[in-house]
Amino acid sequence: MVTEFLDLDPSADGRPRRYAGDYAAWQDGRSRDFTHWVRDHEAQQAEHRRLADAVREAQDRLSTGWRPEKGHGKHQRQLNLALRLAERPDLLILDEPTNHLSAPLVDDLTAALLTTRAAVVVATHDRQMLHDLAAWPTLPLTAGDAEPSGRTGSCLPED
Repeated sequence: MVTEFLDLDPSADGRPRRYAGDYAAWQDGRSRDFTHWVRDHEAQQAEHRRLADAVREAQDRLSTGWRPEKGHGKHQRQLNLALRLAERPDLLILDEPTNHLSAPLVDDLTAALLTTRAAVVVATHDRQMLHDLAAWPTLPLTAGDAEPSGRTGSCLPED
């Protein structure tokens, strides 16, 4: 009589699965594993759709020329930046983010960028920010041309 099944099919952790009991118990275990796999897959697909929607929304704002309102000068822009960061977005695209910020606020922004889980694209000439983010991959751009930085490897697919 069989009292244990050792299933060598790949599992999430790469180890074989042991099922105690007879053939029916093995079938029940495989059915539960499949149900969990389907649930995890659906969750991953939902997250993928959510992120794709967020990217499309960001692209739409860029293509329509959306920009934060200027309000009453630099304080309104600082507030808009702080509010966007507080939303914990999945993607941040920052064009010269240190303009109109004091040195302590630049330090706070840099610290926030270094700890965010978001994908971040920064366009800046700020030497201190470039220094602080030096470990990040860079893609120097020239008019009509994009060459990956030599220090981080290729950022673009090779032809």
